[in-house]
Amino acid sequence: MTIPVICTLTDLHSNVVSSVERLLIITLGTPVSALEDYKPSTESTRSTLQSPPPDTMLRLSFLLANVLSLVLCRSLPSNRDEDLVCPDGWTLLESSCFLVTKSSGNWFEGQDFCHSLEASLATVSSASQQKALSGILSGDTWIGLISPFGNHIYSWSDGSPFEFSSWAEGEPSTSGIPWGFSNIEACVEMRQEFHYHWNNAYCGDVKLFTCSRPADPASTTTTAAHSCKKGWEIHELSCYLVSETTTSWNNAKNRCYVLGGVLASINSEDEQTFVSGLLTRSAWIGLSDHVTEEEYVWVDGSPFNYSSWQDGEPSNSYLYLTLGLGEGCVEMKQEYAYRWSDEVCFTSKAFVCERPAE
Repeated sequence: MTIPVICTLTDLHSNVVSSVERLLIITLGTPVSALEDYKPSTESTRSTLQSPPPDTMLRLSFLLANVLSLVLCRSLPSNRDEDLVCPDGWTLLESSCFLVTKSSGNWFEGQDFCHSLEASLATVSSASQQKALSGILSGDTWIGLISPFGNHIYSWSDGSPFEFSSWAEGEPSTSGIPWGFSNIEACVEMRQEFHYHWNNAYCGDVKLFTCSRPADPASTTTTAAHSCKKGWEIHELSCYLVSETTTSWNNAKNRCYVLGGVLASINSEDEQTFVSGLLTRSAWIGLSDHVTEEEYVWVDGSPFNYSSWQDGEPSNSYLYLTLGLGEGCVEMKQEYAYRWSDEVCFTSKAFVCERPAE
C-alpha cells in the first residue's frame, strides 16, 4: 500500500523527527524497551524497529501520514497572497487590498469616498503593511483610525481590532479643545514629515485618501489578465493616462489620438470616481457640443447616458464674449470635486486619455 505524504521527514530537523517518531511509537503501544535500540536517521524518512507487528506498522504508516500532512506541513511557512486577489488598480498587502488615491478632503469625506468603493479608509494592521504604504504615498494621508470620543482611545473605522500602531515620536499628542471633531485631534494621518508614521490631527483638515478592503479569494478558473502600457492606469477594461502638460481641448484630442486613444469618456459613477482619483487639477474629457449647441456627445461615439455635472452646469456663460462659440467643451473641474463643467475650448488644461486594455 502506498501512503501519500505531503511533506517528508527530511523536511524537518532531526530532533523533531526523533521526537515525533518516539511519540508515535509510544502512542501505538510499542514497548518502551524498544526505544533503547531505536536510532533515528536523518538520511531516510523511515525508521527500522525490531520486528514490529504488521498491524502496528500499518497503523504507524497511516498515523505518520496524517500527522505530517495535517500538522507538521501546515506549520511550515506559506504565502497567502497566492490565493487572494484585488480589484484592478488596488495593491495586495497580506490579506487586504489598498488603493492609494489622489483625491483629498477631510476625514469624513475620505470615509464617504472609500465607502463608494465598498471599502473604508485604510486599516494598517502590521509593520509590513506600514512599510509598503510608506513607500507609495505622496503626501499626508488619512487612514481609518479615529478616537470617537477624543480621549485617545482609538479604533479602526471598519471594526478591525486595534492591535498594531506606528505612531511618530510624541504622538498621539494632546491638542485642541473638546468641542467636537473640528476642534480636537481625533483622526489619524500617515504624515509625510514624520516618514509616514502616524499623527493625530484635526478631522476637518484636508488630506489625501487611502482606502482598504479585504482581498477576494482567487478564482479557480484562470483568465488572461488585462494590462496597460507603462504610465497608464487600468480600470475594468480601459487604460487611462493623465497628461503632465496643459493644452486646448482640440490639441488634447489630437494628442490622445497619437497615443492610440481618445479623450476619456465617463460612462458610470464608478468610472467617474476612478478618474477623479487620478487627477490633481482640472482636466479635459472627451465630451463636447461642437456639432449641435447643448447636445453633448463623446468623441469615441459612446452613448451619452451618464453625466456628472456640477449644480448649475453646463452654463455656457461666455457665449457673448467668445463670438458665439460659448463653452463647448467639458472638463472635470478641481474646484467642483471633479464634477463636470463646460468651458471655453481653447482654455489650456490637463487632459485624460483612454484606450482599451491589452
